[in-house]
Amino acid sequence: MDVDISLKAVGDFGRVQGINFVLFGLCLTLASIQSNSIAFTIDQSVEHYCKPPQGFSTNQTAPLSNDTGRDIFHSCRMYDVLNGTLTDNLTTCQDGFEYPSEQGATSVVTDLNLVCDRSLLGGTLMSMHFVGFLVGCFLTGQAADMFGRRTVCMGASLLISLLGTSISFIWNLKLMMAARFFLGLVLPGNTLVCYVRMVEMALPRHRLLANQIIQLFSYESIRWLVQKGRVEKAVSILQRVAKSKKIQYEGESLMSRLSDIGVPTTEKTDGLADTPSVEDDGPTNGGLYPIKRHYSFFHLFRTRILIKYTLIMFLCWFVMNALYFGFIVYSTSLAGNKYLNFFLLALIEAPVSAIDFVLMKRFGRRRPLIFSFFACAVACYFTGFLPGKTANGTELTALIVAMAMVGKYFSTAAYEVTMLIGAEVFPTVLRNIATGSSATVGKTSTIIAPFIVLLKDAVSFLPMTIFGTLSLVAAFCVCLLPETRNRPLPEQFEDPTKLERQQEDTI
Repeated sequence: MDVDISLKAVGDFGRVQGINFVLFGLCLTLASIQSNSIAFTIDQSVEHYCKPPQGFSTNQTAPLSNDTGRDIFHSCRMYDVLNGTLTDNLTTCQDGFEYPSEQGATSVVTDLNLVCDRSLLGGTLMSMHFVGFLVGCFLTGQAADMFGRRTVCMGASLLISLLGTSISFIWNLKLMMAARFFLGLVLPGNTLVCYVRMVEMALPRHRLLANQIIQLFSYESIRWLVQKGRVEKAVSILQRVAKSKKIQYEGESLMSRLSDIGVPTTEKTDGLADTPSVEDDGPTNGGLYPIKRHYSFFHLFRTRILIKYTLIMFLCWFVMNALYFGFIVYSTSLAGNKYLNFFLLALIEAPVSAIDFVLMKRFGRRRPLIFSFFACAVACYFTGFLPGKTANGTELTALIVAMAMVGKYFSTAAYEVTMLIGAEVFPTVLRNIATGSSATVGKTSTIIAPFIVLLKDAVSFLPMTIFGTLSLVAAFCVCLLPETRNRPLPEQFEDPTKLERQQEDTI
């Protein structure tokens, strides 16, 4: 039974698929909100001073600092007070901090005093979230291949709602870290599993569109069901899709309908596809066949081709996560209003899906990904090395923010293309394991990204230099991946080798 043929038989994108896209898209939105909002936990732009002892004011106890070219009160040092007498000796904040703010605005930073010598705790809090995500990527990838995409996604959505709500009522740092860890643990059940699920439900010619729609009452993945030998359930779902689009069919199963309309079914052969192009969705032979063999992480390293794909995808995921979340965190430290900067860097993502769709339709997956990583590297270098003000006093703040927006745009573009090409180079029997494992490796960069950003306090251009160099390395490595445009999804363990041979034949 070939799922691509069966999907073609029940027609193009219809109501049932549309409902699935909307629901899984909502799941992805829920996860994105939880992941991005944590960026403000290491925000050091919050105005703060040492709280003066009783009977004194900040004007008396806070020394003046001229680090920014103008006299301001020091944020983390104060004059020591001994026996009610102000001295000239400087010390750290003895009585906590005070946060001058309009309308008494507060945040996690102010509530938990994550400033000065406690600023690293903010980075640790963010890192704990991604440590949980790292573990979750591996666990949910395995769970989705064992129990099904829909089951894992539904359970993860429920837990995200509960944990996300509980965090709003936690004011203890240790409890907050624990809650953030477990929230990160279940988030991959939304992000990764939903993504793979949506790619698997699409026809080859609609797979690119499906990838883009994802960024903006479900059924289980048909491919997963057949790979697990549950063909009757897969046929039942295909019948639902056909019925929703008023396609008439006869017989006890959809296979009789395939015969009636003249769509060929093929026996298993050694070929990946009967035709090199899937733009017309012609007969393919990547077919899904009931199997009882179980696959694990170690199967990603069983062949030379899979090893190459796996290592490159590990690197791409590592870099794109570092870039994406690095820019999110870095936005709160840019000059100007931190919320406006965060909004602008989020707004720049809006056209990414539409533009990526056009580029990948025209140029494939590999070339847009190479260009995205390269352009992001250039933007990183400009963001890091541009001075805040020129020698004649011209402010360059707007230009720096603009370059950061360019970098964020291309990091998002790289994110989307990487997820799609990663889903297309691995066979169905390994796809969720490969995606989960790649995301696990990738999330190690999000664990260290907050601390990389904090390096700006020592050397201002160092964080963006690190991010830019990583992006350049990824751009060169992507050149070794095959082009997956107009290719059917690999189904069996041996299919990536055949895909590589097809790539070599076209060069």
